[in-house]
Amino acid sequence: MDADKALPSSVLLERLARDVDALRSTGEDLPQAPQAYVAEWLNQGWLTRRFPAGAPEEEYELSAEALTALRFVTGLLKPRTTATESRLSVVIHQLSRLAEETNTSPEARLAALRAERDRIDRAIEDVERGGVKTLAPDRAIERAREVIALAQELAADFRSVRDEFERLNRGLRQSLMEHEGSRGDVLEQLFAGVDLIGESDAGRTFNAFWRLLTDSEQAATLRESLDEVTGRPFARQLESHERKFLLGLTGALLNEGRGVHDVLQHFARSLKSFVQSREFLEHRRLHGLLKEATQAALGAKDLVRPNEQVGFELMQSSSRIRSVSQWALYDPAQRVSEPVEPDLE
Repeated sequence: MDADKALPSSVLLERLARDVDALRSTGEDLPQAPQAYVAEWLNQGWLTRRFPAGAPEEEYELSAEALTALRFVTGLLKPRTTATESRLSVVIHQLSRLAEETNTSPEARLAALRAERDRIDRAIEDVERGGVKTLAPDRAIERAREVIALAQELAADFRSVRDEFERLNRGLRQSLMEHEGSRGDVLEQLFAGVDLIGESDAGRTFNAFWRLLTDSEQAATLRESLDEVTGRPFARQLESHERKFLLGLTGALLNEGRGVHDVLQHFARSLKSFVQSREFLEHRRLHGLLKEATQAALGAKDLVRPNEQVGFELMQSSSRIRSVSQWALYDPAQRVSEPVEPDLE
């Protein structure tokens, strides 16, 4: 399912039905229907369900927690070599950058830049003398797989950011419902809330990532580096799915980032449309009635016993709620008509 990112409800149920039938044929005890398993996975947090704007049906995808669990299991099945040189190099490089970029001393910064210049000068001299050093194939493969593992973690990061945006969106809608001012005041609070989403930790993190990813210079560097790496002889020793992942990395990152960006923009548009609609007024009225009823119940709880007769009967209504994806079109051809006896009179 992760390869498809998100699946429409009908496609997921069809594939799941085939898998369940195949497992049952091998003796597995799977008594529930595919719809029941999907509902169970939703409740347990393995799947998330959304209804994208303009989509004909709801869509399902793996949650960020499910992706993390899958990566963990994959790591157990295919453990990496411990204390690899490439991972240690990443740690040293990042620590060095952190120490350099947080140092406020101009003298220390100049000394670091001069040391970097000397290193580059020595490297230029080595190349001019014909001394080009390259990584051994096994170390190059190791580094390539570290890059792949790090890039794969971004999928869960994207979904975590999107989940955080949705949580902020729900909180903003709740605060708008509880706001007792005029519609103009609510709109002002709305725009402040949209800015709040963008200025949240998730918003700032994503905006910084999106600016870096869409920067023309950085994007060109990424594409050129990927083309060069996948064209090296050592890349042929990578597994086919690893090479495919590297070749499609730029597009995958852009698609994931664009999806989160579109979600954020959709929140702003849908919130504004919601506030300006009659639906918002009805929601506020209903919210006010529920609030009054709750306050009245709290005020009466010490005056009326739970089992005391109050002389009032409440006619409760109920409705059976079903997902549209569970419905099927009526096919007259499948109807078996009852035989009609001939009239002998």
